[in-house]
Amino acid sequence: MGWTSCWLLKKHHTQTEKEKAVKFLRTRPLSLREAAWVLKVSSSVLSDWNQSFDKEAKITVEMVKVIVQAAEHLRSRGRRLRLKGFTEQLRKDYDIHLSKRKVREVLIANVLFAVRTRKRRPRFYQSLRKEIPNGLLSLDGSELTVWLDKEPYKFNVELSVDVKTFAHTAFSVGDSQTSDEVIKVLEAHRKDWGDLLGILCDHGSGNLSGNTLSYLQTHGIELISAGPYNPKGNGTDEGAFSQMKQALGGIRLDLSSPRSLARSVLEKLISLYITMRNRIPVKGAILTPEGGMKVKVSKEQWDLERQHLKDYKRSKLEYEKEAISDAEEVFTKVVNREPGKKTLSCFFGILKRIQQERDDEAYRRYCHERYNEQVMKQLKRQEQEQQSHHSVEGIVEMLAKDVKTTFHFVKELAISKARQWTKELMKSYHYPGALKNHFAKAWRS
Repeated sequence: MGWTSCWLLKKHHTQTEKEKAVKFLRTRPLSLREAAWVLKVSSSVLSDWNQSFDKEAKITVEMVKVIVQAAEHLRSRGRRLRLKGFTEQLRKDYDIHLSKRKVREVLIANVLFAVRTRKRRPRFYQSLRKEIPNGLLSLDGSELTVWLDKEPYKFNVELSVDVKTFAHTAFSVGDSQTSDEVIKVLEAHRKDWGDLLGILCDHGSGNLSGNTLSYLQTHGIELISAGPYNPKGNGTDEGAFSQMKQALGGIRLDLSSPRSLARSVLEKLISLYITMRNRIPVKGAILTPEGGMKVKVSKEQWDLERQHLKDYKRSKLEYEKEAISDAEEVFTKVVNREPGKKTLSCFFGILKRIQQERDDEAYRRYCHERYNEQVMKQLKRQEQEQQSHHSVEGIVEMLAKDVKTTFHFVKELAISKARQWTKELMKSYHYPGALKNHFAKAWRS
C-alpha cells in the first residue's frame, strides 16, 4: 500500500471505510491523484498526510544502503538522477516508500545529489493579499521599446499595482529607473486613490535612494524591501508587466518624429491598457480591480494593517551577520576594481549569493549527520550496545569510543545518552559523591 497507509491511520475515518480502502489498495498500486479520488480527499491533503507518514517512518541504515546502491547503479549507466523518477523507482523496485524530500536528503548525505536550498515565501506575504485595498502597493520598473521607422527608443516604465486587488493604479515613463520616477508614480497614485500604507519593492537604486526614503518617511509610507530578483518583492508587478507586454505587442511607428512623440504614444497605450485591465476581475474574484479599490476601509482596519506591516519588518528573517561581513569584504574588493559597481543592488546581489552558499552548506551538513551511511552504522552500533551502557563502565566505554568520532551528530548523541543514563543511575545511589568516585575509577581503568 505504501504511502497510502497513512490515510488508514487517520482518526476521522471509520473502521468500515478503512477496511474497504485496504481491500481496494491491495488490488493495484495507485498514483497520488487516483488515491485522492478514491479516498474523496484533495491531492494537497493527501500529500500532507504522505509527508506526515514519512516523518513517522524510521529510515534505517539498511534502507540508506539500498538507496545509495540504486543511485550509484543508475549513475554508472550514464543516466541522470531525476528525483521524481528515482523516488518512484524506489517504491516500485525496492518497496521503499519515502517522500522526494527524504530521498533527496539521503542522497545529499551520501554525496550523490547537489545541495540547493530554497527559501519559502513567508506566510505573512500570503496574508497580505487578503487584507485591505490600497494598503500595500507593489512597485517595479521594466524596459519597453518603441520603434520609429528603424530607430529604437527605449524607456523605463515604472508601474504600481495594488497587492490586494491587482488594480494598476499609476505609472510613469522615463529614461531610466530613478527616484524621480518612483516618486512620480507614488504622487499619481495618491492623487487618484489617496494615501497608502506601504510599498513592496526590490533593492533597486531608485527605490532605496535618499530622496525616495525621505518622501516615504514624510508621507508615513512603510518600505517593505524584499531584495533583488525576489518574487516576494516584485512578483505582482512582473505579472502585470507580462500581461501588458503581451497585450501591446511590438510598438512600431512608420513615422519620422521626435522622441517626445514616442513617449506620448507609449503613455497613451499604457493608459489604455490600465483602464481596460482594471475593468476585468482577477480569476476567482467578484469585484473588478477598480471596484475593489473603492471598497471603504475602517480606521480600525487601517491601523491594524499598519501594525501588521511594522511587525513584519521587525520579525522577518534577516541575513546572518557572518554573511553580511563576508559580503562587505567582497563588495569592497569589487568596488576597488570597478568603481562603477558601487550600488546597493550590487551589494545585495553579493550578499544573497553568500547567504545562499551558507544555507546550502548548512543543509548539506544536516543531511550528512542524519542520513550518511557511515554515521547511521555508528548510531546502529550504539543502539545495539545500549543494554550494557546502563552501568558506569558501559557509559565510560561508550564515551571513550564516540567522543573521538569525526561525526558531530554521533558525538552529540553519545553525550546526550550518557547524561540520560547517569541521571538514571543516580537514583540507586544515596550520595552523588559515591557515583562520582565510581566514574573516576572506571575512567582510570
